[in-house]
Amino acid sequence: EYSSTALALAVMNLRWKGDNKDAWKELGTFTKTLNPIILETLRRDSAPGSILSEEDIDKVLSPEARKRMRACDDGQTCVAEVGAAIGADLMITGLLSKRGDSYKLSLNLISTRELSVIRSLSERISYGQDAVKEAARQAVRQLLDPESPTRQAVLTVKSKGTVKVDGK
Repeated sequence: EYSSTALALAVMNLRWKGDNKDAWKELGTFTKTLNPIILETLRRDSAPGSILSEEDIDKVLSPEARKRMRACDDGQTCVAEVGAAIGADLMITGLLSKRGDSYKLSLNLISTRELSVIRSLSERISYGQDAVKEAARQAVRQLLDPESPTRQAVLTVKSKGTVKVDGK
């Protein structure tokens, strides 16, 4: 089991992919909102300085190494080599995509020592950006600790009526 409190963890900014020009524009802006949420979630229970953002990584890499990092397409070896170069034991990478009104969030936990993906999570979210934010928080916790409780529901009631959960 990996713990973010014991190991240095570097978090790459989310990459994005949309099915049209509007989706690309929206996702480019939205990932700038999600990146701090992911970092905040990780830092909440971690030792100070043990979580590095992509901006932190930029400060310690040479210009050539930064260029190589930006060219990484989430390939585990490329990303793991960048992580090893900055002294991170683990790296988190992710992709947010959108098709129609549905989002897909995919995250990978990569070992820089083993040059391999330790755990991957992928989730489809159909309830808007607030639901994506909560899904990101839960996914990060689940990525580091698969035993953590998850699956909080997002309920949107658009009209008056009775709401039943599990038939009650």
